[in-house]
Amino acid sequence: GFGLGSCEQSGYDFLTSAFSRQYEYLHYRWFSHAWIYLEQGLIGLILTVLFFVSIALAIIKRFKMKKVFTTKNLVLMAMFSALAAVLMLWEFPIPFIAPNFYEIDLSEIPILVGSFIMGPVSGVIMEAIKIILKLLIKGTSTAYVGDFANFCIGVCLVVPASIIYQKHKTKKNAFIGMLVGTLFMAVAG
Repeated sequence: GFGLGSCEQSGYDFLTSAFSRQYEYLHYRWFSHAWIYLEQGLIGLILTVLFFVSIALAIIKRFKMKKVFTTKNLVLMAMFSALAAVLMLWEFPIPFIAPNFYEIDLSEIPILVGSFIMGPVSGVIMEAIKIILKLLIKGTSTAYVGDFANFCIGVCLVVPASIIYQKHKTKKNAFIGMLVGTLFMAVAG
């Protein structure tokens, strides 16, 4: 690769790299894997991917994924994800309160209910399936940035809410979990 920071662009000309000046019209920064490859080379890209894969494997080992992948849970995850993907197609703009790109997205409701039933790991899996289904049905208009942001914000809601609810399955903990998840969403978004 060209080295860390060698493909960086900036509002100040003296901070913009020569590589960026020459190739910024290609918008290589829109795709993080291309940017990582340009700055760190093939070995850096492989190490970055392996880092995130090792985190995923540690999470799978920690939460004992054998209980997650039962036939019943797989069917429930598929149903909740499909329902969420359909609801994601119906987005309503918030008039007079926020910019036009802010929309009410009801697709988090089935994901939240499913994560209350099956746990936080299933919630993350359902969130990913929802985004994949949406991309297959509708495509993307934001070069996957908006879809990735939707996934991250959804996970910020689902994971804390379902972890709190899984401790003691009561209406009070469900409410507290959703409140904490909303706070996480506000901080992350």
